Order: sequence, then C-alpha cells, then structure tokens
Amino acid sequence: MSMIHVWRIRFGALAMALALYIVRTFVDETYATINWLAGFETMCWMLAILGFTSLYLNKPSRALSYLNMAVFWSKCAINERMSQIG
Repeated sequence: MSMIHVWRIRFGALAMALALYIVRTFVDETYATINWLAGFETMCWMLAILGFTSLYLNKPSRALSYLNMAVFWSKCAINERMSQIG
C-alpha cells in the first residue's frame, strides 16, 4: 500500500473516531446502546493508531531496537518461569 493511501486512511479514521467520540461524549445519551456504532468507533481508533505507528515505527531506530530486545528477553523470562511452574 502506498504512503498516500496510509495517509488518507489514518487521518480519515482519526477524524471519524474523534467525531464519534464527540457524539458519544457530548450529544447522544443512547450511544452506548447502539453496539455496532461503538464497535465502529473502536475500529476507527485502531485503524488510526495502526496507521500512525506504521508511519513512525517502520524505520530502524535505536529506541525501537532496544524495546524489541527488552520484549524478547521479558518473554524468555516469562516462558522460563512458566516451564518451572508447570
């Protein structure tokens, strides 16, 4: 997917999520009873977050490398502890 499509999707999803948030918070009291609308708002937030992270975390950086190794070693420690327990 080209960068122009990601740009459109992330800003479109962010705008839709913010609009639905404003409606949910300030306007409509029955918003929580409409499950599909709440689900659509959640999907918009996730698309916006994934769009922005794909832009900013898709490049090599020292911080990303450090955090990647920290997650790897944490997972190794958890797996080792779980194997000792079970």
